[in-house]
Amino acid sequence: MMAVGCACLAAAPAAHAACADQPFDTVFAGYGDTGLYAPIAGGDFESGAAGWTLTGDARVAADPVNHLGRGADAFALQLGPGAVARTPPFCMTKDFRTARMFARALSGVRGKGLRVEFVYPNGVVAAASVPATPGWQVSPLLRTGVARAGLTRGRETVAFARITAVSGTWQIDDVYVDPRMR
Repeated sequence: MMAVGCACLAAAPAAHAACADQPFDTVFAGYGDTGLYAPIAGGDFESGAAGWTLTGDARVAADPVNHLGRGADAFALQLGPGAVARTPPFCMTKDFRTARMFARALSGVRGKGLRVEFVYPNGVVAAASVPATPGWQVSPLLRTGVARAGLTRGRETVAFARITAVSGTWQIDDVYVDPRMR
């Protein structure tokens, strides 16, 4: 099942990012989630981390696991302790309430060692965390905080999502947002 929605493809300032139609798909259906999701640009890391901003010990690393069973999947983003990955900006509306990705803790993780923050142009930051898992797992639903950010009309743009390895070394792959088109 496919639908068309909005996702920003360029890493332009949030207030000026151009939105383009983006396909939505039930990419997590094999994991019991039949919601429609849109990919965050470059969130599969197959072409490196184009459009993403990486700081600290963050890099694209080889990963032969094909999580979604769609085409080639040979790379993931690896985040060492304290490393931060910032997505390109993408369009959000009041309906984009959750996000998901694949994640695994490689070493040294204490507690909820991976933090995901959605940072809006008006300064609101919504944070969620991913529990440590020894193998690749689909993250829990990550709340984007659109209600707190005051998104109530039309197309709004999230400045970016920031993913931080609070403790330990992590890998992430296949980063998507859910527009609640269920």
